[in-house]
Amino acid sequence: MKKILYILVICLGVWVSGCSENGDDGFYDNLYRVYFPLDSLHYAFGDKPVEMTRYTVKVPVQMLGEPAHTDMKVKVKVDLTATTAMDDAYTAIPSEITIPKDSIVGYVPVEIIRENVMDERDTVFRVVLQLETSSDFQLGVKEGLRATVTFSNYLAEPVWWVGLKDIFWGPYQKEKYQKMIEIWGGPITLDDYSYKMVKLINVAKEMYEYFQEHPEYGMEFPPYIFWPYE
Repeated sequence: MKKILYILVICLGVWVSGCSENGDDGFYDNLYRVYFPLDSLHYAFGDKPVEMTRYTVKVPVQMLGEPAHTDMKVKVKVDLTATTAMDDAYTAIPSEITIPKDSIVGYVPVEIIRENVMDERDTVFRVVLQLETSSDFQLGVKEGLRATVTFSNYLAEPVWWVGLKDIFWGPYQKEKYQKMIEIWGGPITLDDYSYKMVKLINVAKEMYEYFQEHPEYGMEFPPYIFWPYE
């Protein structure tokens, strides 16, 4: 009987210690801790409407354990040695965010400025965030202390563009295709070009009229365009 009780005590001790893991060393230490639940997020401007000049990526920060009953402050910084985006490609990132009371998640806003993101082929930029200790939080699991936001602004010329460029839409400029994608409702495929020509030309006409009303974009078109459909 004593032997059975001894085994039960040992098992209970192992269970308690296993259930209390939390800190860096793997054990609960009654401290609030935070980490990034996602280590990477990506945003592509390429096929978005030309009017979309900025976008904010919300990077989640999560606390371990139960929510607190007061607002809790989290400190974060940009790792400039690992960040490849230029300073003017994103707005200043706050050094401190709040996890609201009765919640376990807060967000670091990374606002990207489109006009300052180069649109070169296969060029992806990144902003790397690093959590820091604060008066409210210690750091959680080591694998979750950094998060990377990547973004790009490239939009490839579709293979069908060259077909009627001298008749309707002129030389390829990504702003034209972005506007056509917006009107069409998504990327335009070679099959669309082959089997939905009437719709495509009408979309091109709408795109053309938009840029006639907005010459500030500097889009180029053939000198004389005859639109065959109304």
